[in-house]
Amino acid sequence: MAESTKSFGESLAAEVRAGRSFGGHPLWFKIQEGRLARPQVQGFAKQFFLQVLEFPRAVSALHSRCTDMGERVKLAESVYEEETGRLSGSKAHPELFLDFATGLGLPRHQVLTATALPSTAAPLAPSRAGSRSTMAWTRRRSPSGTCTSSPMPSTPMSATTS
Repeated sequence: MAESTKSFGESLAAEVRAGRSFGGHPLWFKIQEGRLARPQVQGFAKQFFLQVLEFPRAVSALHSRCTDMGERVKLAESVYEEETGRLSGSKAHPELFLDFATGLGLPRHQVLTATALPSTAAPLAPSRAGSRSTMAWTRRRSPSGTCTSSPMPSTPMSATTS
């Protein structure tokens, strides 16, 4: 049975409030609890940074196809925040993530020149190729058919061990 627009919105809002979106991924809890070795977290950081770089482009592609004016505004704000950090009063999200990576002891150039593992490269390919298709983790459709973004770490734990 299809979920109503109202119940979908309420369940999505509850999910975000519960922290099960980006920051609620089990990998983040393992990092926070110190259950991963530094090399594992460094491997994750290099791979995830590649996604942080491409995310605004994928959201921009969604924005260009979205027919709902209200959703387009939200997507435009998301791109602006990702690229500048000015809505939150911080800095561009790639720079924030580079701070995280350097805090782990990774030289900035290692993060900037990291080669994507196959599990990272696959969802990045459409965005990098200039396709109007979007990365898998930005695809989420509401019952009304409007696109919204929903980032989730997609780098498998096995990829963080190299």
